[in-house]
Amino acid sequence: MRSEPELVLRRFHFERKTKSVSDYFLMPFDVGEATAEVRVRYSYDRGSDTDPNVIDLGLIGPGPTGFLETKSFRGWSGSNKQEIFVSRDAASPSYYPGEISAGRWHILLGLYKISEVGCSCEVEIALDKVATRASWSRIMSSAVPVSGSLTANPEWLKGDLHVHSHHSDGELSVESVVKEARRRGLDYVAITDHNTTSQRSEVAQLARPGLTVIMGEELTSYYGHANVWNTSEWLDFRMRNQEDARALIDEAHRRGLLFSINHPSSLWPWDFKDARGFDCMEVWSGLWFAMNAGSLQWWDALAGEGKRVTAVGGSDFHKLEEPSAADIFSVGTPTTWIFSRDRSPSAIVDGIRSGRVFISRGPTGPRLTLAGKNGRGMASMGDEMICMKGEEISLRVDARGAHGLGLRVCSDEGYCEALPVDADEWSHVMRTTAERRGFYRAELVERDGDWRSAPPSDIEMISLTNHLHVRTE
Repeated sequence: MRSEPELVLRRFHFERKTKSVSDYFLMPFDVGEATAEVRVRYSYDRGSDTDPNVIDLGLIGPGPTGFLETKSFRGWSGSNKQEIFVSRDAASPSYYPGEISAGRWHILLGLYKISEVGCSCEVEIALDKVATRASWSRIMSSAVPVSGSLTANPEWLKGDLHVHSHHSDGELSVESVVKEARRRGLDYVAITDHNTTSQRSEVAQLARPGLTVIMGEELTSYYGHANVWNTSEWLDFRMRNQEDARALIDEAHRRGLLFSINHPSSLWPWDFKDARGFDCMEVWSGLWFAMNAGSLQWWDALAGEGKRVTAVGGSDFHKLEEPSAADIFSVGTPTTWIFSRDRSPSAIVDGIRSGRVFISRGPTGPRLTLAGKNGRGMASMGDEMICMKGEEISLRVDARGAHGLGLRVCSDEGYCEALPVDADEWSHVMRTTAERRGFYRAELVERDGDWRSAPPSDIEMISLTNHLHVRTE
């Protein structure tokens, strides 16, 4: 006869001052030798529309629980799942299957929002000696799956670097996300769920020719978000200050990863601006007019300081919209184009690292590239061109599929050239002189109003190149 599971019930009341000490509350509980499945259910007072409560949920197995010390992390679902489970061979989306080791485990509660009157929370844990949920194939390897041709054939690849599935707060399975990326004609798609890489269990089964699926994680703290790509290993996200952010960037680099700040706008700010060393910035997130002009301004300011940060785009896709808006708010809006040596995830990430990247409003382009030439040779987007002071530089802009748009060339001193594009296959050469350290970039915009000199907040961006950096000696 099957025995009833052991139940653990805890109740808490959190005050705002609790959050001021730490955003994360650890609730310990003990798991016995014979436990086969851990099930967790939680609930909390939601507060009011004007003063809400939001408490997130995570799970940690036996071992250290500190920031960048946790080795037995079992998953994080934010506030989008009120019930979760883990067993040896199965787990809820957002969580990792694996051995249920005996010892002290912890519920990790994220105190995202606590109202003025506080928040009551209840956690119920069931420790069962029988795994009751349907099992699936357990894939725990750190190897990252590859799809698409690996032949050394450098080309421009188009895709999306910021997409969510049901392993965090997205509505679609990984398979459905991949199907949508194929429908949109993308070459690659990165699955970057919040604070988990549990999507690897599905990604590993979806390798097919024609579309590269890249594993990633969106590191979602309460003070800013960032992406890492081409990894199936969980990376801690619980940064609360500048020192934490610097430590997390260093840890990403120790693992050979790029660290990319996501949508650093007024809507989703990045509060760790003094923590330098990040590699990329999501300068274009979703529709241009929504929140991107400030990100572009900060990115340009960093380049003016001599920082070489690659600009990328990402849809931050979560769900399918009504058919009338399906292509406006879908995967690939915007599209990040990367010059890559082949179609493997590692090659695509190396392309980002090089800075040979431009962003367009959607998968159909238009394409836009920028190159420079001086007495020492050629340079491309992402490169630093070293010049003698006063030396002449030739800048070449190539646009494909941009007929009827406006080209603007920008430097560290502002916009220096604006021309109408009058052909689908169009090139322009601009000559200037190198006087100091600086940069150039190009953009395609709608020719509306005073498009030649209007600030980025007042135009409709269509395509945007990365910086070509200039240094004099």
